[in-house]
Amino acid sequence: MRKEFLFKLRYQWHRLIHWEFWPMWAVYLPCIFYYFWISLKSRSFGFFRAVNPAIVHGGMTLEDKNFVNQLLPQRYRPKSFLVKIETKTEEIENIIRENGLKYPVILKPK
Repeated sequence: MRKEFLFKLRYQWHRLIHWEFWPMWAVYLPCIFYYFWISLKSRSFGFFRAVNPAIVHGGMTLEDKNFVNQLLPQRYRPKSFLVKIETKTEEIENIIRENGLKYPVILKPK
């Protein structure tokens, strides 16, 4: 019983100190205050758009990484491709072979 309690306590502590486990609002709430602070300093609420005009919201938050990567020339980005969720494993393996990729391959959810 005590061992199980300590495990749960350690698990909760791990989740508390690692922001990857936090809810989205807790992660982005400080960004809002920071955005307002920088907006006041620059006297513009749209200054992010001026810095990164090709990226929606100027790169502040919640950007589509695949879209941003497509803006870069091919020679500056890693080999990558977008796979839809309904794609079969065999098709993914064929795409990997066709693109000359070797294992390990990194898969990231969208």
